[in-house]
Amino acid sequence: MAAILQLRRGSGSIDLSEGELYLNNGVGSIQFGSGSSSSASVIEYTLLPLNAPVNGNINLVGNISASSLNLTGNATVAGNISFGGGLITLGDDATTDNIVIVADLSSSIVGT
Repeated sequence: MAAILQLRRGSGSIDLSEGELYLNNGVGSIQFGSGSSSSASVIEYTLLPLNAPVNGNINLVGNISASSLNLTGNATVAGNISFGGGLITLGDDATTDNIVIVADLSSSIVGT
């Protein structure tokens, strides 16, 4: 009878069987396999750590819902953006920040 749950640890890339957990010290995360252990199409998932940086790409498809979002560094958004709320602040220093708009405006912008 096959084990229901297996746990391995290491620092490299491995092939995981269904239900197998792997503590990957190389990327600092827990990975697990799902799917059929008898097929070559076992999907491996990596769990994201909380309150720790993640190196590499994260590909999310669908909606992201959060009560607060803080980004540091650069951001590129392909698609439409809609902001709601009573106050929208662009920039954090009136003497050094520049806001460049490369489009026609369909309304007005009033600065302070």
